[in-house]
Order: sequence, then C-alpha cells, then structure tokens
Amino acid sequence: LTVLAVAPAFLHAQNVIDLRISEAQVDSVSLDNGYGEKAPWVEVLNTSYGTVKFSGCFLTNDRNDLKKYFIPKTDNKTSVAPRQSVIFYTDGDPTKGAFHTNFVLKAGETVYFVSNDGRTIVDSLCIPASLEPGKSIAKFATDAKAISFDDIQVADPTPGSYNASGIQESKAERLQRTDPHGWTMTLVSVCVVFSALIILFLAYSFVGWLCTGKYKSFKPKKKEKKSKAPAGKEDEIAAAIAMALSMENGNETEAAIALALHCFLNEQVHDQESYIITIKRK
Repeated sequence: LTVLAVAPAFLHAQNVIDLRISEAQVDSVSLDNGYGEKAPWVEVLNTSYGTVKFSGCFLTNDRNDLKKYFIPKTDNKTSVAPRQSVIFYTDGDPTKGAFHTNFVLKAGETVYFVSNDGRTIVDSLCIPASLEPGKSIAKFATDAKAISFDDIQVADPTPGSYNASGIQESKAERLQRTDPHGWTMTLVSVCVVFSALIILFLAYSFVGWLCTGKYKSFKPKKKEKKSKAPAGKEDEIAAAIAMALSMENGNETEAAIALALHCFLNEQVHDQESYIITIKRK
C-alpha cells in the first residue's frame, strides 16, 4: 500500500515541471564554454528525486517567442540526474552542440525554460540590468533539501553546484519553531511505544502458540488399499465353499452364510441377487 501511494509522487517527480533555472550569468570571466570562449550561461537544476529527460523542451529570452531554441532530441546527454544541474551556454551558436543556444543572453533580459509543448513556461529568471561583471543572479533555497527557491540574490558564480543559503535551520530548530509545546513529539513517541508493544505482544503470542504443540501441519490422509481377491476368482471361491458345505450337510444355509462371509471379508456388496445375504459392518 505504501509503494502504491508513493508511486504517483515518483512518477510526477520525473517530469520537466521539476526543472528550475537556478542561476545565470551574462558576463562570464571564468567559465569556458568548451571552445576557449567566455560566454553567458544558464544553469538548469533538477529538483526531483528522479532523472529528468529535457530533450524537446525550449529555452528563450523572448516572452513572445517561446520556441526560440529547441533542445535537440538527438543528444543522449539531454537528461539530468536527481538534484543535479546542467549548463546551457547562451553564446548564440547552436552548431557547437545541444547545450549552446541560438541567442545571446544579456543583462535586463529574462530567460525562460519552456516545456516540450512549446506553450507552458516551466520557470524563468530575470537578469538585473545592473548586474555587476563577474557576478551571477541565483536562486537560493533556505534548506538543502528544499525544492522551493524563492530567495533570488546576486552572488558569486557557482555553476554546477547547489545554491543554498548560508544559514540553514536544523531539524531540532524547525521542530521547536513549529511545535513549541512538544505536542507533536509527545504524540509520536506514544504511538511508537504502543505500536512496538503491540507488535511484541503479537510476536510472543505466536511463538508461544507454536511452542505449545497445538500447531499441526495438516496432511491429506493416504487412502488405505483394500485387499481384494484376485480378479475373476470370487465366484469360484464362493462356489467351492458352498459345494463343500452342501456335500457334508446337504443344506444350503451354511453355503449362503459362507458366501456372505466371503463377500464381507472382501469388501463386496451384492444387493442385486435376492439369494445372497449381505452382512454390513457396524
């Protein structure tokens, strides 16, 4: 049940809507675009816990032209691992590779990341016109595990790394802030203790039941084979007994009793003949 409940969340996480433009710089003085050039760049971060394939999506610096740069589907590197980022160089030369856009990003512009439908803006980042050379504009998370980046600041460039605020709230501090009276901790502790006691009670009860010997493995009983006279010999045996008794006493009562006893001992029933006595075991 837990897996079924969590599965939709994982399926949702592995989508382009979880990608964020986390940082951008228009006047790079240190990052090389792979061709010996210092070009503007944009960082796209995967905030989910699943790998996201973003080929077929778009990057643009024009709100009226959301399909300005199409990210090729032919490059097998157009995917980003969980909580990792990729760098797009906005150098205006897409012939250099899938991560080089056909536009040049400038200060005062806004860069948009658009879904593969060409209409849905997944995320955007505005580049301040007053951005100092050598500085970048970055989105910061207040928690290293957060997926919300509402804090946008001018910072020193950190391409390829996770942007988080220097002051991070610990779990104890967050719990103290959200539950100052400790009701949540008390409730969780009581539930854990009683759940453990119930599990131990059931486990020990089951073990005790096994040790009492009341547990038996039920196996189907084998059918006992009935002893039968050789096939075709029943009539001969009965006739021989009847003839022997008839020759001695001249009376058929003993012969009938003998035949009935023979049929009884061989688990045979002859109800069709009126002259045969059948003895049923009680």
